Amino acid sequence: MTPLDRWDDSTISLKEGEGKRTGPREPHLVLLLECARPLARSSRHALAGIERVEIGRGRARRWERAAPSLTLEVPDPAISLAHARLPPPNSVK
Repeated sequence: MTPLDRWDDSTISLKEGEGKRTGPREPHLVLLLECARPLARSSRHALAGIERVEIGRGRARRWERAAPSLTLEVPDPAISLAHARLPPPNSVK
């Protein structure tokens, strides 16, 4: 029996020391969902050293990290070729 096989009001708690992150925390950008392809997998992109993020339409999902830039292309006809430009991760407080 797994925890998901039980249906009750109890919560499973981590034991002391479990689930703790090691190392410094860094900002990430997560592409979670594409409207045109809802079953496509998500992707996570580290933003350490990145000053500019650009998101736009492409023929396939593709990313290019060339510090100080991160470019994401998403194959969705509903977004523009140059869809969004995000501020540097540490500039917004």
